Amino acid sequence: MKNKLIILLCLAIFAMAALASCDKFGGGKENECQHTLSEEWTTSETQHWHAPTCEHGEFRSEPEAHADADEDGLCDSCGYEVGHEHKYATEWSSNANVHWHAAICTHVDEHTPEELHSDEDNNGYCDVCNSHAHVLDPNGTGKCTICDEQIKEIDTSDIPTLIAAIVGNHNKVSGGNIIYLRTMRDDSTGAVNKHNTIIDYLIGNNSIYYKSASAAEVTGTDREGTVYQANTSSMLERWVNLESNGSIFGVYKETVDGVAGEFCEDPSVNENTLFGYYYSVSTFASGYGAEGILANIYEKSQSINAYNYVVEEGENGYKFSFEYAAVNSTKISSSAGTNSDFDPDVQVEAEDLGINHNVNYFVVSVEFAYDENYTLTKLDIKCDCYTNDAGANLAGDLDSSNVDLTYDAVTGVITLNPNAKADTYEFKVEQTAGEKTFVNEYTKDYFAPKGFLVYADEACTTPCPDTVTVSLSGADKYARFYLEDENGQKFTSSTAEALEWTTSDESGLSCQFAIGSAFSFATSHVKFLAKAVGTYTVTLTYQGVTRTFTVNVVA
Repeated sequence: MKNKLIILLCLAIFAMAALASCDKFGGGKENECQHTLSEEWTTSETQHWHAPTCEHGEFRSEPEAHADADEDGLCDSCGYEVGHEHKYATEWSSNANVHWHAAICTHVDEHTPEELHSDEDNNGYCDVCNSHAHVLDPNGTGKCTICDEQIKEIDTSDIPTLIAAIVGNHNKVSGGNIIYLRTMRDDSTGAVNKHNTIIDYLIGNNSIYYKSASAAEVTGTDREGTVYQANTSSMLERWVNLESNGSIFGVYKETVDGVAGEFCEDPSVNENTLFGYYYSVSTFASGYGAEGILANIYEKSQSINAYNYVVEEGENGYKFSFEYAAVNSTKISSSAGTNSDFDPDVQVEAEDLGINHNVNYFVVSVEFAYDENYTLTKLDIKCDCYTNDAGANLAGDLDSSNVDLTYDAVTGVITLNPNAKADTYEFKVEQTAGEKTFVNEYTKDYFAPKGFLVYADEACTTPCPDTVTVSLSGADKYARFYLEDENGQKFTSSTAEALEWTTSDESGLSCQFAIGSAFSFATSHVKFLAKAVGTYTVTLTYQGVTRTFTVNVVA
Protein backbone atom coordinates (compact mmCIF):
# COMPACT_ATOMS: atom_id res chain seq x y z
CA MET A 1 0.00 0.00 0.00
CA LYS A 2 2.77 2.28 0.91
CA ASN A 3 4.54 1.65 -2.43
CA LYS A 4 1.48 2.57 -4.46
CA LEU A 5 1.25 5.91 -2.69
CA ILE A 6 4.85 6.75 -3.52
CA ILE A 7 4.27 5.92 -7.20
CA LEU A 8 1.19 8.19 -7.38
CA LEU A 9 3.12 11.09 -5.85
CA CYS A 10 5.89 10.74 -8.41
CA LEU A 11 3.44 10.74 -11.31
CA ALA A 12 1.75 13.88 -9.96
CA ILE A 13 5.07 15.72 -9.67
CA PHE A 14 6.05 14.72 -13.22
CA ALA A 15 2.73 15.94 -14.62
CA MET A 16 3.07 19.30 -12.93
CA ALA A 17 6.60 19.74 -14.30
CA ALA A 18 5.43 18.90 -17.81
CA LEU A 19 2.63 21.47 -17.67
CA ALA A 20 4.95 24.18 -16.34
CA SER A 21 7.33 23.76 -19.28
CA CYS A 22 4.87 23.74 -22.17
CA ASP A 23 6.17 27.10 -23.66
CA LYS A 24 9.72 25.88 -23.51
CA PHE A 25 9.18 22.67 -25.36
CA GLY A 26 6.15 23.53 -27.45
CA GLY A 27 3.84 21.23 -25.77
CA GLY A 28 0.15 21.89 -25.96
CA LYS A 29 -1.62 24.74 -27.76
CA GLU A 30 0.66 27.46 -26.30
CA ASN A 31 3.74 25.49 -27.15
CA GLU A 32 3.08 26.23 -30.88
CA CYS A 33 4.18 30.17 -30.70
CA GLN A 34 7.21 31.04 -32.94
CA HIS A 35 7.90 34.68 -31.55
CA THR A 36 8.26 36.29 -34.99
CA LEU A 37 9.91 39.81 -34.87
CA SER A 38 8.38 42.87 -36.49
CA GLU A 39 10.22 44.49 -39.42
CA GLU A 40 9.41 47.93 -37.97
CA TRP A 41 11.57 49.51 -35.35
CA THR A 42 10.47 50.21 -31.86
CA THR A 43 12.38 53.18 -30.34
CA SER A 44 13.17 55.02 -27.18
CA GLU A 45 15.13 58.27 -26.80
CA THR A 46 18.40 56.37 -26.81
CA GLN A 47 17.78 52.94 -28.42
CA HIS A 48 15.84 51.00 -31.03
CA TRP A 49 14.85 47.30 -31.47
CA HIS A 50 12.50 44.92 -33.27
CA ALA A 51 9.55 43.85 -31.09
CA PRO A 52 7.92 40.32 -31.45
CA THR A 53 4.65 40.19 -33.28
CA CYS A 54 3.19 37.94 -30.52
CA GLU A 55 2.26 39.04 -27.07
CA HIS A 56 5.52 37.78 -25.70
CA GLY A 57 7.22 41.14 -25.67
CA GLU A 58 10.14 39.92 -23.63
CA PHE A 59 11.39 38.06 -26.71
CA ARG A 60 12.30 41.36 -28.61
CA SER A 61 15.63 41.76 -30.51
CA GLU A 62 18.72 43.01 -28.71
CA PRO A 63 18.39 46.87 -28.27
CA GLU A 64 20.93 49.09 -30.16
CA ALA A 65 21.96 52.69 -29.45
CA HIS A 66 20.99 55.34 -31.98
CA ALA A 67 23.73 56.44 -34.42
CA ASP A 68 23.85 59.54 -36.72
CA ALA A 69 26.98 59.20 -38.86
CA ASP A 70 25.70 61.56 -41.61
CA GLU A 71 24.77 64.16 -38.96
CA ASP A 72 21.33 64.80 -40.41
CA GLY A 73 19.64 64.67 -37.00
CA LEU A 74 18.04 61.24 -37.66
CA CYS A 75 19.21 57.80 -36.54
CA ASP A 76 20.85 56.12 -39.53
CA SER A 77 19.02 52.79 -38.72
CA CYS A 78 15.61 53.62 -37.38
CA GLY A 79 15.11 57.26 -38.45
CA TYR A 80 14.44 58.43 -34.91
CA GLU A 81 14.92 62.22 -34.63
CA VAL A 82 17.95 62.46 -32.39
CA GLY A 83 18.70 66.16 -33.24
CA HIS A 84 22.04 67.75 -34.36
CA GLU A 85 24.12 70.63 -33.02
CA HIS A 86 26.43 72.18 -35.60
CA LYS A 87 30.11 72.49 -34.82
CA TYR A 88 31.94 75.61 -36.02
CA ALA A 89 35.56 76.44 -36.74
CA THR A 90 37.35 78.80 -34.42
CA GLU A 91 38.98 80.57 -37.38
CA TRP A 92 37.11 83.31 -39.22
CA SER A 93 35.85 83.08 -42.77
CA SER A 94 35.19 86.33 -44.63
CA ASN A 95 34.50 88.19 -47.84
CA ALA A 96 35.04 91.84 -48.63
CA ASN A 97 32.20 93.02 -46.39
CA VAL A 98 31.43 90.48 -43.65
CA HIS A 99 32.96 87.66 -41.57
CA TRP A 100 31.59 84.44 -39.97
CA HIS A 101 32.54 81.06 -38.52
CA ALA A 102 32.01 78.16 -40.99
CA ALA A 103 30.59 74.78 -39.86
CA ILE A 104 33.12 71.93 -39.54
CA CYS A 105 30.45 69.19 -39.39
CA THR A 106 29.07 67.69 -42.58
CA HIS A 107 26.85 70.75 -43.09
CA VAL A 108 29.46 72.78 -44.92
CA ASP A 109 26.89 75.34 -46.04
CA GLU A 110 26.07 76.26 -42.47
CA HIS A 111 27.80 79.12 -40.64
CA THR A 112 27.30 81.52 -37.79
CA PRO A 113 25.44 84.78 -38.49
CA GLU A 114 27.44 87.16 -40.70
CA GLU A 115 28.86 90.28 -39.10
CA LEU A 116 29.98 93.46 -40.86
CA HIS A 117 33.69 94.27 -40.79
CA SER A 118 34.82 96.94 -38.37
CA ASP A 119 37.92 99.02 -39.15
CA GLU A 120 38.06 101.83 -36.61
CA ASP A 121 41.80 102.36 -37.05
CA ASN A 122 41.23 102.63 -40.83
CA ASN A 123 44.23 100.46 -41.74
CA GLY A 124 42.34 98.36 -44.29
CA TYR A 125 41.95 95.31 -42.03
CA CYS A 126 38.99 94.26 -39.90
CA ASP A 127 39.55 94.80 -36.19
CA VAL A 128 37.74 91.49 -35.43
CA CYS A 129 38.83 88.97 -38.08
CA ASN A 130 41.92 90.80 -39.41
CA SER A 131 40.86 90.18 -43.01
CA HIS A 132 40.87 92.88 -45.66
CA ALA A 133 38.21 95.50 -45.14
CA HIS A 134 37.38 97.97 -47.88
CA VAL A 135 38.39 101.57 -47.22
CA LEU A 136 36.51 103.98 -49.46
CA ASP A 137 38.76 106.41 -51.31
CA PRO A 138 38.01 109.92 -49.99
CA ASN A 139 38.84 111.38 -53.42
CA GLY A 140 35.51 110.20 -54.82
CA THR A 141 36.71 107.37 -57.07
CA GLY A 142 34.32 104.90 -55.40
CA LYS A 143 37.22 102.46 -55.07
CA CYS A 144 38.89 100.80 -52.12
CA THR A 145 42.20 102.47 -51.31
CA ILE A 146 43.68 99.08 -50.33
CA CYS A 147 42.66 96.72 -53.15
CA ASP A 148 41.44 99.21 -55.80
CA GLU A 149 38.12 97.38 -56.14
CA GLN A 150 35.13 99.46 -57.22
CA ILE A 151 33.01 99.23 -54.06
CA LYS A 152 30.73 102.20 -54.67
CA GLU A 153 28.92 102.76 -57.93
CA ILE A 154 29.52 106.19 -59.42
CA ASP A 155 26.45 108.20 -60.33
CA THR A 156 27.50 109.14 -63.86
CA SER A 157 24.40 111.31 -64.27
CA ASP A 158 25.83 113.68 -61.66
CA ILE A 159 28.73 115.49 -63.35
CA PRO A 160 30.43 116.74 -60.13
CA THR A 161 30.51 113.17 -58.77
CA LEU A 162 31.78 111.84 -62.09
CA ILE A 163 34.52 114.48 -62.37
CA ALA A 164 35.59 113.78 -58.77
CA ALA A 165 36.00 110.11 -59.71
CA ILE A 166 37.99 111.07 -62.82
CA VAL A 167 40.28 113.37 -60.84
CA GLY A 168 40.78 110.66 -58.23
CA ASN A 169 41.86 108.21 -60.94
CA HIS A 170 44.49 110.48 -62.54
CA ASN A 171 47.20 108.13 -61.23
CA LYS A 172 45.95 105.41 -63.61
CA VAL A 173 47.20 107.34 -66.63
CA SER A 174 50.33 105.79 -68.16
CA GLY A 175 50.82 108.24 -71.02
CA GLY A 176 49.25 110.46 -73.60
CA ASN A 177 49.62 113.50 -75.79
CA ILE A 178 48.47 117.09 -75.77
CA ILE A 179 47.87 119.45 -78.67
CA TYR A 180 47.70 123.08 -77.63
CA LEU A 181 46.77 125.74 -80.21
CA ARG A 182 46.74 129.46 -79.50
CA THR A 183 45.79 132.19 -81.97
CA MET A 184 46.24 135.83 -80.97
CA ARG A 185 44.76 138.55 -83.21
CA ASP A 186 45.55 142.26 -83.58
CA ASP A 187 42.47 144.03 -84.86
CA SER A 188 44.28 147.16 -86.02
CA THR A 189 47.09 145.62 -88.10
CA GLY A 190 45.58 142.24 -88.91
CA ALA A 191 48.54 140.62 -87.20
CA VAL A 192 48.10 136.99 -86.25
CA ASN A 193 50.26 135.20 -83.73
CA LYS A 194 49.88 131.42 -83.87
CA HIS A 195 51.50 129.16 -81.32
CA ASN A 196 51.23 125.38 -81.61
CA THR A 197 52.56 122.95 -79.01
CA ILE A 198 52.48 119.16 -79.12
CA ILE A 199 53.38 117.29 -75.95
CA ASP A 200 53.92 113.54 -75.64
CA TYR A 201 54.39 112.06 -72.20
CA LEU A 202 54.96 108.76 -70.40
CA ILE A 203 54.42 108.25 -66.69
CA GLY A 204 56.13 105.63 -64.53
CA ASN A 205 55.60 104.73 -60.88
CA ASN A 206 58.32 107.14 -59.79
CA SER A 207 59.17 108.96 -62.99
CA ILE A 208 57.83 110.88 -65.96
CA TYR A 209 59.07 111.79 -69.42
CA TYR A 210 57.60 114.34 -71.76
CA LYS A 211 58.59 115.89 -75.05
CA SER A 212 57.25 119.27 -76.04
CA ALA A 213 57.51 120.53 -79.62
CA SER A 214 56.55 124.18 -80.14
CA ALA A 215 56.21 126.30 -83.25
CA ALA A 216 55.37 130.01 -83.27
CA GLU A 217 54.35 132.04 -86.31
CA VAL A 218 53.72 135.78 -86.34
CA THR A 219 52.42 137.66 -89.38
CA GLY A 220 51.25 141.26 -89.75
CA THR A 221 52.41 144.77 -90.63
CA ASP A 222 54.38 147.32 -88.71
CA ARG A 223 53.51 151.04 -88.40
CA GLU A 224 54.96 151.77 -91.84
CA GLY A 225 52.82 149.05 -93.41
CA THR A 226 55.72 146.68 -93.99
CA VAL A 227 54.76 143.03 -93.84
CA TYR A 228 56.19 141.41 -90.75
CA GLN A 229 56.70 137.65 -90.41
CA ALA A 230 58.67 135.52 -87.95
CA ASN A 231 58.82 131.82 -87.19
CA THR A 232 60.50 129.94 -84.36
CA SER A 233 60.51 126.31 -83.31
CA SER A 234 61.78 124.55 -80.23
CA MET A 235 61.88 121.10 -78.71
CA LEU A 236 62.06 120.38 -75.01
CA GLU A 237 62.59 116.92 -73.53
CA ARG A 238 62.40 116.38 -69.81
CA TRP A 239 63.01 113.37 -67.59
CA VAL A 240 61.97 113.49 -63.96
CA ASN A 241 62.67 110.91 -61.29
CA LEU A 242 61.83 110.43 -57.62
CA GLU A 243 64.97 109.31 -55.80
CA SER A 244 64.97 106.67 -53.07
CA ASN A 245 65.60 109.37 -50.46
CA GLY A 246 62.47 111.26 -51.55
CA SER A 247 64.26 114.00 -53.47
CA ILE A 248 63.36 114.98 -57.04
CA PHE A 249 65.88 114.69 -59.85
CA GLY A 250 65.31 115.92 -63.39
CA VAL A 251 67.19 116.50 -66.61
CA TYR A 252 66.27 118.26 -69.80
CA LYS A 253 67.40 118.79 -73.35
CA GLU A 254 66.32 121.83 -75.29
CA THR A 255 66.59 122.41 -79.04
CA VAL A 256 65.83 125.87 -80.48
CA ASP A 257 65.72 126.30 -84.25
CA GLY A 258 67.79 123.16 -84.71
CA VAL A 259 70.44 123.97 -82.08
CA ALA A 260 70.45 121.46 -79.23
CA GLY A 261 71.43 122.23 -75.66
CA GLU A 262 73.15 119.83 -73.30
CA PHE A 263 71.54 117.60 -70.73
CA CYS A 264 71.89 118.95 -67.23
CA GLU A 265 70.34 118.77 -63.81
CA ASP A 266 67.13 120.69 -63.54
CA PRO A 267 66.83 122.38 -60.14
CA SER A 268 63.43 123.85 -60.96
CA VAL A 269 61.59 120.54 -60.95
CA ASN A 270 59.15 120.13 -58.08
CA GLU A 271 57.19 117.22 -56.68
CA ASN A 272 54.03 117.98 -58.70
CA THR A 273 55.85 117.24 -61.95
CA LEU A 274 56.01 113.56 -61.03
CA PHE A 275 52.30 113.01 -61.07
CA GLY A 276 51.13 114.87 -64.12
CA TYR A 277 51.81 117.89 -66.24
CA TYR A 278 50.86 121.49 -65.75
CA TYR A 279 49.25 123.57 -68.44
CA SER A 280 47.12 126.69 -68.72
CA VAL A 281 44.15 127.50 -70.88
CA SER A 282 44.02 131.30 -71.09
CA THR A 283 43.92 133.13 -67.78
CA PHE A 284 41.05 131.38 -66.00
CA ALA A 285 41.65 127.64 -66.51
CA SER A 286 44.86 126.32 -65.09
CA GLY A 287 45.17 123.08 -63.28
CA TYR A 288 46.99 119.99 -62.34
CA GLY A 289 47.01 117.69 -65.35
CA ALA A 290 44.12 117.34 -67.76
CA GLU A 291 41.96 116.08 -64.89
CA GLY A 292 42.66 119.21 -62.87
CA ILE A 293 41.86 121.46 -65.79
CA LEU A 294 38.55 119.64 -66.35
CA ALA A 295 37.61 120.08 -62.70
CA ASN A 296 38.66 123.74 -62.75
CA ILE A 297 36.68 124.57 -65.87
CA TYR A 298 33.56 122.79 -64.61
CA GLU A 299 33.80 124.72 -61.36
CA LYS A 300 33.94 127.95 -63.35
CA SER A 301 30.90 126.86 -65.38
CA GLN A 302 28.90 126.69 -62.12
CA SER A 303 30.07 130.01 -60.69
CA ILE A 304 28.03 133.17 -60.42
CA ASN A 305 30.00 134.76 -63.27
CA ALA A 306 29.05 132.00 -65.73
CA TYR A 307 26.18 132.24 -68.21
CA ASN A 308 24.30 130.05 -70.66
CA TYR A 309 25.45 126.71 -69.24
CA VAL A 310 24.40 123.87 -71.57
CA VAL A 311 25.21 120.19 -71.08
CA GLU A 312 24.83 117.23 -73.42
CA GLU A 313 25.44 113.62 -72.38
CA GLY A 314 27.18 111.20 -74.73
CA GLU A 315 28.47 107.64 -74.51
CA ASN A 316 30.97 107.52 -71.62
CA GLY A 317 31.32 111.26 -71.68
CA TYR A 318 29.78 114.71 -71.61
CA LYS A 319 29.92 117.92 -73.60
CA PHE A 320 29.14 121.22 -71.94
CA SER A 321 29.50 124.86 -72.88
CA PHE A 322 29.16 128.17 -71.09
CA GLU A 323 30.25 131.78 -71.09
CA TYR A 324 32.31 133.30 -68.33
CA ALA A 325 33.18 136.85 -67.30
CA ALA A 326 36.32 137.70 -65.35
CA VAL A 327 36.29 141.25 -64.05
CA ASN A 328 39.30 142.64 -62.18
CA SER A 329 38.54 146.02 -60.65
CA THR A 330 41.31 148.25 -59.30
CA LYS A 331 41.18 151.75 -57.92
CA ILE A 332 43.12 154.34 -59.88
CA SER A 333 45.52 156.26 -57.65
CA SER A 334 47.81 159.11 -58.59
CA SER A 335 50.75 161.07 -57.26
CA ALA A 336 51.81 164.63 -57.75
CA GLY A 337 54.21 164.93 -60.64
CA THR A 338 55.53 162.18 -62.81
CA ASN A 339 58.27 160.79 -60.60
CA SER A 340 57.82 157.74 -58.44
CA ASP A 341 58.36 159.61 -55.18
CA PHE A 342 55.05 161.28 -54.49
CA ASP A 343 54.09 163.70 -51.77
CA PRO A 344 51.32 162.11 -49.64
CA ASP A 345 50.03 165.60 -48.79
CA VAL A 346 49.06 166.24 -52.41
CA GLN A 347 48.07 162.70 -53.37
CA VAL A 348 44.73 162.58 -55.13
CA GLU A 349 42.13 160.36 -53.54
CA ALA A 350 41.43 157.19 -55.56
CA GLU A 351 37.70 157.83 -55.50
CA ASP A 352 38.26 161.08 -57.33
CA LEU A 353 39.92 159.28 -60.26
CA GLY A 354 37.52 156.34 -60.55
CA ILE A 355 37.99 152.59 -60.89
CA ASN A 356 39.63 150.73 -63.71
CA HIS A 357 37.87 147.52 -64.83
CA ASN A 358 39.89 144.97 -66.72
CA VAL A 359 37.39 142.54 -68.28
CA ASN A 360 37.91 139.23 -70.04
CA TYR A 361 34.94 137.38 -71.52
CA PHE A 362 35.28 133.71 -72.45
CA VAL A 363 33.09 131.51 -74.65
CA VAL A 364 33.98 127.97 -73.67
CA SER A 365 33.18 124.53 -75.07
CA VAL A 366 34.36 121.36 -73.26
CA GLU A 367 34.05 117.72 -74.23
CA PHE A 368 35.46 114.81 -72.22
CA ALA A 369 35.33 111.02 -72.20
CA TYR A 370 36.34 108.33 -69.72
CA ASP A 371 36.80 104.55 -69.64
CA GLU A 372 35.14 101.88 -67.51
CA ASN A 373 37.55 102.65 -64.66
CA TYR A 374 36.65 106.37 -64.69
CA THR A 375 40.04 107.33 -66.12
CA LEU A 376 40.03 110.41 -68.35
CA THR A 377 40.78 109.37 -71.94
CA LYS A 378 39.83 112.49 -73.86
CA LEU A 379 39.54 116.20 -73.15
CA ASP A 380 38.78 118.81 -75.83
CA ILE A 381 38.53 122.48 -74.90
CA LYS A 382 37.93 125.48 -77.10
CA CYS A 383 37.98 128.93 -75.57
CA ASP A 384 37.38 132.25 -77.34
CA CYS A 385 38.62 135.16 -75.27
CA TYR A 386 37.43 138.76 -75.66
CA THR A 387 38.83 141.70 -73.70
CA ASN A 388 38.38 145.42 -73.15
CA ASP A 389 42.15 145.86 -73.01
CA ALA A 390 43.47 147.85 -75.96
CA GLY A 391 46.81 146.05 -75.95
CA ALA A 392 49.76 146.83 -78.17
CA ASN A 393 50.02 146.25 -81.89
CA LEU A 394 53.16 144.96 -83.59
CA ALA A 395 54.54 148.48 -83.64
CA GLY A 396 54.36 148.58 -79.88
CA ASP A 397 51.56 151.17 -79.66
CA LEU A 398 48.41 150.79 -77.59
CA ASP A 399 45.56 150.54 -80.05
CA SER A 400 41.92 151.09 -79.09
CA SER A 401 40.79 149.12 -82.12
CA ASN A 402 41.87 146.01 -80.28
CA VAL A 403 39.05 146.49 -77.76
CA ASP A 404 36.45 143.73 -78.16
CA LEU A 405 33.81 144.70 -75.60
CA THR A 406 32.32 147.38 -73.39
CA TYR A 407 31.49 146.87 -69.74
CA ASP A 408 28.84 148.67 -67.69
CA ALA A 409 30.17 148.67 -64.14
CA VAL A 410 26.77 149.59 -62.71
CA THR A 411 24.69 146.86 -64.33
CA GLY A 412 27.51 144.38 -64.95
CA VAL A 413 26.42 144.00 -68.57
CA ILE A 414 29.07 143.06 -71.12
CA THR A 415 28.49 143.98 -74.76
CA LEU A 416 30.65 142.61 -77.57
CA ASN A 417 31.62 145.12 -80.25
CA PRO A 418 30.57 144.31 -83.85
CA ASN A 419 34.20 144.02 -84.97
CA ALA A 420 35.35 141.95 -81.98
CA LYS A 421 37.97 139.34 -82.79
CA ALA A 422 38.61 136.67 -80.20
CA ASP A 423 41.92 135.23 -79.18
CA THR A 424 41.36 131.48 -79.45
CA TYR A 425 42.77 128.73 -77.26
CA GLU A 426 42.31 125.05 -78.13
CA PHE A 427 43.41 122.22 -75.95
CA LYS A 428 43.14 118.54 -76.93
CA VAL A 429 44.24 115.62 -74.78
CA GLU A 430 44.31 111.90 -75.53
CA GLN A 431 45.30 109.65 -72.64
CA THR A 432 45.95 105.95 -72.10
CA ALA A 433 45.39 104.13 -68.82
CA GLY A 434 47.50 101.12 -67.96
CA GLU A 435 50.62 99.84 -66.30
CA LYS A 436 53.25 102.48 -65.62
CA THR A 437 56.25 100.89 -67.29
CA PHE A 438 58.35 103.98 -68.02
CA VAL A 439 61.67 104.13 -66.15
CA ASN A 440 63.90 107.20 -66.21
CA GLU A 441 67.03 106.34 -68.14
CA TYR A 442 69.03 109.10 -66.45
CA THR A 443 70.22 109.08 -62.86
CA LYS A 444 72.25 111.50 -60.80
CA ASP A 445 75.29 109.29 -61.31
CA TYR A 446 75.06 109.99 -65.04
CA PHE A 447 75.83 113.67 -64.42
CA ALA A 448 77.98 113.41 -61.32
CA PRO A 449 81.68 114.18 -61.74
CA LYS A 450 83.95 111.17 -61.60
CA GLY A 451 86.74 113.00 -59.87
CA PHE A 452 87.95 116.26 -58.40
CA LEU A 453 90.84 118.70 -58.51
CA VAL A 454 92.87 120.11 -55.63
CA TYR A 455 94.23 123.65 -55.57
CA ALA A 456 96.58 125.60 -53.35
CA ASP A 457 94.63 128.86 -53.53
CA GLU A 458 91.13 129.98 -52.73
CA ALA A 459 90.39 130.98 -56.32
CA CYS A 460 91.16 127.43 -57.49
CA THR A 461 93.69 128.61 -60.10
CA THR A 462 96.95 127.11 -58.77
CA PRO A 463 97.14 123.30 -58.64
CA CYS A 464 98.28 121.97 -55.29
CA PRO A 465 101.86 120.58 -55.37
CA ASP A 466 102.49 116.99 -54.37
CA THR A 467 104.37 118.12 -51.26
CA VAL A 468 103.14 120.89 -48.99
CA THR A 469 105.47 122.36 -46.36
CA VAL A 470 104.24 124.16 -43.24
CA SER A 471 106.18 125.48 -40.28
CA LEU A 472 105.28 124.39 -36.79
CA SER A 473 106.74 127.62 -35.44
CA GLY A 474 104.98 129.83 -38.00
CA ALA A 475 101.87 131.90 -37.50
CA ASP A 476 99.84 129.66 -39.81
CA LYS A 477 100.26 126.00 -38.98
CA TYR A 478 97.63 124.76 -41.45
CA ALA A 479 98.07 122.91 -44.74
CA ARG A 480 95.00 123.87 -46.85
CA PHE A 481 93.52 121.96 -49.80
CA TYR A 482 90.88 123.76 -51.91
CA LEU A 483 88.63 121.31 -53.78
CA GLU A 484 86.67 121.58 -57.01
CA ASP A 485 84.87 118.85 -58.93
CA GLU A 486 85.30 118.23 -62.63
CA ASN A 487 82.26 120.39 -63.38
CA GLY A 488 83.98 123.37 -61.79
CA GLN A 489 81.76 123.31 -58.70
CA LYS A 490 83.58 124.13 -55.48
CA PHE A 491 83.00 121.79 -52.56
CA THR A 492 80.57 122.92 -49.90
CA SER A 493 79.53 121.51 -46.56
CA SER A 494 76.91 119.34 -48.28
CA THR A 495 79.28 117.83 -50.85
CA ALA A 496 81.91 117.40 -48.16
CA GLU A 497 79.76 114.64 -46.66
CA ALA A 498 80.81 112.43 -49.58
CA LEU A 499 84.49 113.33 -49.14
CA GLU A 500 86.78 111.08 -47.11
CA TRP A 501 90.21 112.04 -45.79
CA THR A 502 92.86 110.21 -43.82
CA THR A 503 96.36 110.97 -42.54
CA SER A 504 99.25 108.61 -41.97
CA ASP A 505 99.71 109.76 -38.35
CA GLU A 506 96.84 111.30 -36.41
CA SER A 507 99.25 112.47 -33.70
CA GLY A 508 100.99 114.69 -36.23
CA LEU A 509 98.03 116.18 -38.12
CA SER A 510 94.40 116.86 -37.25
CA CYS A 511 91.83 117.58 -39.96
CA GLN A 512 88.62 119.56 -40.45
CA PHE A 513 86.47 120.79 -43.32
CA ALA A 514 86.16 124.59 -43.29
CA ILE A 515 83.39 126.67 -44.87
CA GLY A 516 85.40 129.85 -45.24
CA SER A 517 84.16 133.35 -44.53
CA ALA A 518 80.53 134.20 -43.97
CA PHE A 519 80.45 136.07 -47.28
CA SER A 520 82.15 133.41 -49.37
CA PHE A 521 80.70 129.98 -48.80
CA ALA A 522 82.19 128.72 -52.07
CA THR A 523 85.73 128.83 -50.64
CA SER A 524 85.35 125.60 -48.70
CA HIS A 525 88.51 123.62 -48.08
CA VAL A 526 90.05 120.82 -46.08
CA LYS A 527 92.72 121.98 -43.68
CA PHE A 528 95.23 120.02 -41.61
CA LEU A 529 96.74 121.38 -38.39
CA ALA A 530 100.40 120.51 -37.88
CA LYS A 531 101.02 119.25 -34.34
CA ALA A 532 104.48 117.68 -34.59
CA VAL A 533 107.51 117.90 -36.83
CA GLY A 534 107.56 115.13 -39.41
CA THR A 535 106.41 113.97 -42.82
CA TYR A 536 102.80 112.87 -43.21
CA THR A 537 100.62 111.47 -45.99
CA VAL A 538 97.20 113.01 -46.62
CA THR A 539 94.67 111.05 -48.69
CA LEU A 540 91.48 112.64 -50.08
CA THR A 541 88.84 110.37 -51.65
CA TYR A 542 85.66 111.39 -53.51
CA GLN A 543 83.44 109.13 -55.64
CA GLY A 544 86.11 106.46 -55.82
CA VAL A 545 88.84 108.84 -56.96
CA THR A 546 91.82 109.35 -54.62
CA ARG A 547 94.33 112.21 -54.40
CA THR A 548 97.43 111.76 -52.21
CA PHE A 549 99.70 114.52 -50.91
CA THR A 550 102.70 114.75 -48.61
CA VAL A 551 102.66 117.31 -45.79
CA ASN A 552 106.16 118.19 -44.55
CA VAL A 553 106.07 119.85 -41.10
CA VAL A 554 109.27 121.69 -40.13
CA ALA A 555 110.30 123.46 -36.95
